[in-house]
Amino acid sequence: MIVTRGLIWPLLLIVAGVTFLLANFGYIPPFHIGRAIGVLWPLVLVLVGIDLALSRRMPGVALGLQVLAIVVGLGVLATRPDIASGAGFSGPVAQTVAVERGTSTTATMRFQVGAGRFELAGGATALLEASSEQSDLRERVTRSGDRADVRLEQDFHAFTGGSRAVSAKVASDVPMTIRLESGAGEFRLDLRDVRATDVRVDTGAAELTVILPKPTGNVPVRIHAGASSIVIEVPSGVEAKVTTTGGLISTSGQTETPGYAAATDRVTVTIQAGASSIVVR
Repeated sequence: MIVTRGLIWPLLLIVAGVTFLLANFGYIPPFHIGRAIGVLWPLVLVLVGIDLALSRRMPGVALGLQVLAIVVGLGVLATRPDIASGAGFSGPVAQTVAVERGTSTTATMRFQVGAGRFELAGGATALLEASSEQSDLRERVTRSGDRADVRLEQDFHAFTGGSRAVSAKVASDVPMTIRLESGAGEFRLDLRDVRATDVRVDTGAAELTVILPKPTGNVPVRIHAGASSIVIEVPSGVEAKVTTTGGLISTSGQTETPGYAAATDRVTVTIQAGASSIVVR
């Protein structure tokens, strides 16, 4: 005879485990796991009610209904992550950030963003201008003489559901080092109008597009990525070379421009990635 009463706690552990899996795969923001489990608490009443009503007379039916209740609950949570995030009750609030130039004539720009979309371009009036669809940006600025060290971070705990997209612009006439640390997502760095002197990107599984800057001297662009789709765009008149190392990498396009070897002003791109597709155009 099947006894389902002893299975209630294992079933609840399964619910909690699958909830953590949904967070790991990005269906639920990881910092909302507790809220997601809280949303599912009525499942406990359902499972206990089914057990009390049917476990003695029809244990097989009771177990089937309990599994069905869990599947329905987790299915709703996976397809409606806004329920766990609370977005249905309070929508996201947009945010803008501006870092003034001050006396800075050179800069280091550090961007730390999570999963979502991030775009960077030149053309800012200030040293940095950024906007987010969430109220989740924090900036820190350290100045030393004529140099500024600017850090822009996304606060993961400020996520309120909906889209996560950050757009940033930097001053086009200030020489700067660019650093991007990101999770999985879609990222676009348009450096055509940026006086980049050194660029480094560390990302997870991503769709990454980098439009190379017009260099002064030798400008290194270093990319470290997981399993990603990477596009490197070489603007007209820019001499560049792209080299790759890592796992199963498929590379297409011209990886070295004709004048790179003899050029004084050039961009050297090195990519270390997992199983990735790299297109140079």
